[in-house]
Amino acid sequence: MILCRQPPHGSVCPLTHSTRAPQPAAAPAPAPRRCERLAAIPDRTTKEKFQELEVGIDLHRVIAEISGNAMLHGMLCGILDKCQHYVWTELLWLDEWKIAREEHAEIVEAICAGDAARAGTLARAHVRGSRENVLRLLQAKSDYQSFLAKAS
Repeated sequence: MILCRQPPHGSVCPLTHSTRAPQPAAAPAPAPRRCERLAAIPDRTTKEKFQELEVGIDLHRVIAEISGNAMLHGMLCGILDKCQHYVWTELLWLDEWKIAREEHAEIVEAICAGDAARAGTLARAHVRGSRENVLRLLQAKSDYQSFLAKAS
């Protein structure tokens, strides 16, 4: 799901090895707007939440794809495939939906503007925040298991 009609000239990611303009996959609708529409549904069902998650996961894949860096794209897709459970749990348990949508929209805006430095800075901050959330989640799970072990 690509979010800008025309890719910026050259690379938008400092990790890119290519100077050609990236050729992203076409999208039926811009992902941030689609996420906002899904988020606006009152009392969303689990199915609707997972639809938004799928859009978000696809957005990560597209951002990596348009970087023009095949290694980054492959690594990110592999990580998403292996860690998707943690991503879903992070968003569902920590209720980080709004923050994630805003971060994604800012990253996409920087990419569409051709601002590689800003896109990179925003992406790194997003990854660090997600990492901290997952670590918090894992610590809470460990604490809970310790509590149960002591209680029994």
